[in-house]
Amino acid sequence: MSVLIVAIDGPAASGKSSVSRQVAAQLGAVHVDTGAVYRGLTWKVLRVSGSWPEEATVLRLVRATQLDFFLEAGSLRCRLDGADPGLAIRAPEIGQQVSHLAALAPVREWVVAQLRDLVRFGDLVVEGRDIGTVVFPEAPFKFYLDADPAERARRRREEMTAAPVAPSLREVQQALLQRDALDSRRAASPLYRSADAQLIDTTRLSIAAVVEEIVRKVQEWKRQ
Repeated sequence: MSVLIVAIDGPAASGKSSVSRQVAAQLGAVHVDTGAVYRGLTWKVLRVSGSWPEEATVLRLVRATQLDFFLEAGSLRCRLDGADPGLAIRAPEIGQQVSHLAALAPVREWVVAQLRDLVRFGDLVVEGRDIGTVVFPEAPFKFYLDADPAERARRRREEMTAAPVAPSLREVQQALLQRDALDSRRAASPLYRSADAQLIDTTRLSIAAVVEEIVRKVQEWKRQ
């Protein structure tokens, strides 16, 4: 391919977002959070329908969406039908429904087509759950980040400390494991590590250490 693609996959709270942003910054590439696209579509569906509708309605709303990507602080963000949902995509109700939307094969096919067109922005560091397996299977660099479930739960709960009512650590871990099961067992683009992706266990690694390892490998390849 004409542009450099670094694919970073893994489950929730494995460190994908923090690592991907910093890798992109150090490589002079554009950061893409594909999960934000699915969250944005979930936000639209709930905004229009009020509650979660039947599958046919979800598909109709998704296919009618005008996605406009724009660059902000080194990352791509998107407007949906001219509206920027901002931090609303991080609301708990979005998190509760996004796996259901992302499990629909026609939705994933539609989103993948949008994502593949992002090469027009140049070199990309793309994070998600099926980047190296489905979206950019030909990417020269593929990494799969993972961590112990207890550590992932600790990280996620730490992000929730500002919430009015924060769930217990046990509740957070159960929710993460349920999300893992949904993502890995779905028929459309399930979450799994491809044979050519390097596994990085981030349980005891700092963000800086993971970033350094990925950037080093990419720069070594560029020097060849």
